[in-house]
Parts: sequence; structure tokens; C-alpha cells
Amino acid sequence: MADQKPKPKQLLWKRWIKWIALVFIIGLVVSWYFIAYNEMRFSDHEVSDYFNQANTAFEIDYIPYEDDRLRLIRTGMPIHKAEKAIIFLHGAPGASDSFYSYQIDSTLLRHAHLVSFDRPGYGYSNYGVPLTGIKDQAEVVYQIMDHLNIENFILVSHSYGCAIAGVVALERAELIDANIMLCPVIDPLKEIIFFVSSWPSNRILKHFFSGAMQVASYVKMVHADELIGIEPLWNETEVPTLVMHGKKDWIAPVENANYLKGKISKELLTVEIDETASHFIPWTQQAKVIQKILHFL
Repeated sequence: MADQKPKPKQLLWKRWIKWIALVFIIGLVVSWYFIAYNEMRFSDHEVSDYFNQANTAFEIDYIPYEDDRLRLIRTGMPIHKAEKAIIFLHGAPGASDSFYSYQIDSTLLRHAHLVSFDRPGYGYSNYGVPLTGIKDQAEVVYQIMDHLNIENFILVSHSYGCAIAGVVALERAELIDANIMLCPVIDPLKEIIFFVSSWPSNRILKHFFSGAMQVASYVKMVHADELIGIEPLWNETEVPTLVMHGKKDWIAPVENANYLKGKISKELLTVEIDETASHFIPWTQQAKVIQKILHFL
């Protein structure tokens, strides 16, 4: 008996399955490139383009760090005239560009010297080399504060930058006017480890990820232990502390905001929880965050 030829409908379905599989594979490759292999950093040229287009005067500073250097982006009042500086600390992964939109805000520009920086391992600060200790990262902020030589600071941090800001606010309390933490990751019992979290720091798999993703993974895998190490410090906080968090934050559960209640005195701690906000408050609620910053200026 002769073999039956595939019917037209069977051929059509096979073609559709092939096209769907091809589109799926292309989608995976594109997603991997933009998420897993994205370096997440602006070159000096791109930084210049950004601030020039915003008609905002800026300076790019490099200061020594280890065998490399740290990159600072500065805008706002001239450093010799400013009474206060605002230091922005980005999350992980990330870089100084997380807060560039704040550094072109006309109101903030008139009131303070504005400083963002690539935290070690990110951007153009010893890129790809992880610095996992929270206290070690706080030391970097002290170095920046010494470099600026200003006596009054406000800290504005997001996500994984918040624990660092907390240590700085404690150990340099005499210089810190306020500590504003946005969607902090600070509760060691609420550290979410996703099934892919360890991949970028895996000895073999890390080669498929950008340096920024590798650093973020190395930090994340020890972050809970690091948070336990600084846990006693929160009780000694003497700086006004504002926490803004979103109820719909699936990266840093809202319990992170409540973690500080009972640790920092009620007179110093303000916790604001938005029922509809996610982990991206720095950008979705920028106007509100700026108003909070202005309150401390």
C-alpha cells in the first residue's frame, strides 16, 4: 500500500509550529540580550549627551578606588556654594543613571549639590568586580563624602542601596540630615531568592551574563547574611529616616518597610506604604519623592 501524502491542513499546522518555535527562540535570544547581557551603564559620552540635551550643567568625576576608580556624576549648586549635598545610591543591578532624572530637576538643582555614582562593580566603577560587604560599600560612600568636602548630606537610596545608606546614616550621623529609602531590601528574612538568582554567579553559567548581572548575583547570594550582620545597627540610628514602599512590590516585599518599626525610634522613623505602587517608586512617583527630599533641605 502506497504511503499517504500529508493533507494540506497537516502541512499548514507543521509550518505554523515551525514559525511559532522560531519566534519563541528569537524572543528568548532578544530577551536574554536585553536583560541578562545588558551592561546597564552609560558611557561618559552618553552621560554628556543626556545632560546636554536637558540643558543641565554637569561634571564627571573619577576618584581612586582599589586598583581602579569610582565614577561620580555631579550637578546642582556649585560645590563651593552648596550647604548640602544629596547622594543617590542605586540598586542592583543598576548604575548612576538610575537617578539622572533627579539630577536635572530644576527645583533640586537650585537647592543642593546632586551626586550620583556607579557603585563598585557597576557602571564605570571597577565594572564586573563584586563588592559584597554592606559595610565595605558604606566605606565607598565615606570616600565620596570626603571628596566632596561638604558638611551636610541627604541620602536617597533604592532597593539594594538602602542597607548601605542605613550604615552610612549610623556611622556618619553628624553629617547626615536625612535618610530616604525607596523600596528597601533590608529584612534578612524577606530576601527573595529566585530560581535564576544564582545563575550569573555560577562558575560556568556566569559567562552568559553581563558583568552587572554577575555582580548583582554575587551580592544577592550573601545579602541576607550581610543584613543579619548589620541588624544591631538599626537600633542606634539617630538620623530622620523615611521609608517609601509599594504594597505590590514583588521584588522587595512590603514587610521590608515594616522591618524598621521598633528598631528606629518613632520620632525618627516615617514609613509610607502605597497600596498600588511596585518596586519602581523612584520613577513612577518621582514628583512625590522630590517633595520629600525638599522637606529636608
